[in-house]
Amino acid sequence: MTDQRPDGRLPNPNGCRWCGADRHGHDQRWVPGVKWHGWEPPTSEQRKHRMLARRARRPDCGRGATDLLAS
Repeated sequence: MTDQRPDGRLPNPNGCRWCGADRHGHDQRWVPGVKWHGWEPPTSEQRKHRMLARRARRPDCGRGATDLLAS
């Protein structure tokens, strides 16, 4: 899950694998396709894509991070 949250923010790189929510206060959450779930750590690939997406959104960032996100 690298998509934006419903409020438009990107998930924390260490957010839940399924919904992107932070571990603190996650409890049980529901998302389509996964249904009710507890917090689970993101995969290494998810962490990478989340970090690159956040970097690409920074105003001082060059095109490099966006190019890396596509790979």
